Amino acid sequence: WVSGPKGNAVCVMACGCFASGNTAQSRRSREIDRLLRDERQRLSAQVKLLVLGAGESGKSTFLKQMRIIHGRGYAEEDCLKFRPIIYENVITSTQILVRAQATLQIPWGDPVNEAHGNLIAAAGANASPAEFQ
Repeated sequence: WVSGPKGNAVCVMACGCFASGNTAQSRRSREIDRLLRDERQRLSAQVKLLVLGAGESGKSTFLKQMRIIHGRGYAEEDCLKFRPIIYENVITSTQILVRAQATLQIPWGDPVNEAHGNLIAAAGANASPAEFQ
């Protein structure tokens, strides 16, 4: 008998099913608690960033640069996959500059560059770097 609320005597009977702390259920409960604690610690170290902006404003480029600078970078497979896209962007951008140079009638500083500019301007949109070597 123990003293219950308001001083009333209460009979307490011990049940063996709650006495053991090593049951499978209690072990599983401790494991779940540990997993939750570990996940909470992992998430507290994680930084979340919401990047807003209009289309084509550079959101993806910004995130890719952060990945390169602060993250794990890119796997060799990813680099090989991006290579043709990068080449195409470089060639297209250079073609735009060469056309603008001609439109604005800006003289070539070196005659050798004029030959290179003509080669790039004549290249197709899907030209490969091998065409310029």
